[in-house]
Amino acid sequence: SLSLSLSLSLSLSLSLSHELSLSRALSSRNEKSKRHRQEKNRLSWAKEKLDELLPGVEGELSPSTSTSGRGSKTKAVVRVASVCSVEGDAYQSTRKGGKKISAYDLKLELRWEVVEAGDGGEEEGSGDKGKEVIAGDLKVLELTTGHDDNDLLFEASTGHKEFEAREAAEALKGPLIKALAVFVAELEALEL
Repeated sequence: SLSLSLSLSLSLSLSLSHELSLSRALSSRNEKSKRHRQEKNRLSWAKEKLDELLPGVEGELSPSTSTSGRGSKTKAVVRVASVCSVEGDAYQSTRKGGKKISAYDLKLELRWEVVEAGDGGEEEGSGDKGKEVIAGDLKVLELTTGHDDNDLLFEASTGHKEFEAREAAEALKGPLIKALAVFVAELEALEL
């Protein structure tokens, strides 16, 4: 009976010792894993960067879409006036081996305005900076990691009855894609 008790006690002690060492090994492994993995939320950085990059981006409207009537030769541009909202996620993380990953899934809401250039003969910067004639909203519905520029969806609206907002969206699409490419490059270049 004494040998059975001693054997049982020794067996239980070895079992507990094995569980304890296994637990320590797993804990050590988890700690190493945590040191190799980092993640940082970049949404506030994204909001600030987009607010810096997008206002002032402009595209030229064709004379036939002028705000002073069809067929007019008045030169007009549509430009981003402000960034109203940036929603979604933007983050960076490192994985095992130190590989850095930048990811984002954003929805943007912008305010645009159409501005006619000064009276024909004036040169740029000569005093008449143009006047606002039409304004509206533009949404970039889904800006995601690995997006294809041709697949970006824009939704434009305006309260002006004689001007079609889609014309403003088309004029801004190319310049916005270039500005968003700068945003992506700068996000990916950030140190973690």
